[in-house]
Amino acid sequence: MQFPDLHNVISRMDYYNRMVEAYAWHFRIKDRPATFEELTRFAQWQGLKEKHPTKSQLINFFLENKICF
Repeated sequence: MQFPDLHNVISRMDYYNRMVEAYAWHFRIKDRPATFEELTRFAQWQGLKEKHPTKSQLINFFLENKICF
């Protein structure tokens, strides 16, 4: 996967959307991907302080803490 140009807003949004989708499938529940709320709950169990994180905050938390990928 090629890293997006983070100065381009559309590219950055696409990157975070794809990462959320990848994490949703990684943390799937039975045969369906996890919802954003389920990913948030898991991140809070792992130490995320935000109650309502954005996609970028959630993905950055997962990457900084080396969760999964």
